Amino acid sequence: SAREGATQCLTGGATVSLKHGATQCFEYGATGSSKNGATQCSTDGAKDGLKNGATACLNDGTTGCLKDGATEVLQDGATGSSRDGATQCLKNGATGSLRYGVTQCLKDGA
Repeated sequence: SAREGATQCLTGGATVSLKHGATQCFEYGATGSSKNGATQCSTDGAKDGLKNGATACLNDGTTGCLKDGATEVLQDGATGSSRDGATQCLKNGATGSLRYGVTQCLKDGA
């Protein structure tokens, strides 16, 4: 479902909910929720929750949660949570949680 100026692109059975001008693109069964101007891109079964202008790109079965302008890139089964402007990059099954403007990059199961 999309409302109030939201924009979305869905393919391959993806499921999504958008409101308040959020923009996202989902493919191949990805599941996500965006609100308050959040932007996200999810592919290949990724799960994503974004709000308050957060930006995320998730693929290959990753799970991420972003809020308050955080930026996050997750790949290959990584799990991450970012908020309050934090930036992180997770790959290859790494797990991370960031807040308050911290920046990190994790890979290979870190």
